Amino acid sequence: EGLRYLKSDENKEEVLAVAGAFIEIGLMPAISLANQIGVESDPLGYLKTRGDMATNVSGVFGAGDLAKQSDVPQLRQIVTSAGQGAIAAASVYAFLNQKMPGPSWG
Repeated sequence: EGLRYLKSDENKEEVLAVAGAFIEIGLMPAISLANQIGVESDPLGYLKTRGDMATNVSGVFGAGDLAKQSDVPQLRQIVTSAGQGAIAAASVYAFLNQKMPGPSWG
C-alpha cells in the first residue's frame, strides 16, 4: 500500500510507497476578525504578538498558525503551536486574574 494519487498530466493513478504524509491546508492565516478589532499584523498576514502571545489590543492573544512571536523564528509545526497555545492560555489566565482576582485561600 501507500499513498494513491492521480497524475493529472497523464490521467493515471499512481502509488507512492510511504508510511505517512504531512498535509498543508493553507498558507494565509485567517485573521480578518482580529484585523476588524485593530490587532496589528505583519506584511505576511500573521498577527504580531509579544513573547507572552499578547497582541497590541488589550486582552487579545494569538497563538499557532496565525501568530508570529516577535522573538521566535517562524516555525509552523504542531509542537510550536501547542507551546504557543500553552503560553497564551497562561497569559490569558494572568490577564483575567489581574482584572478579577480570585479568592484568597490564605
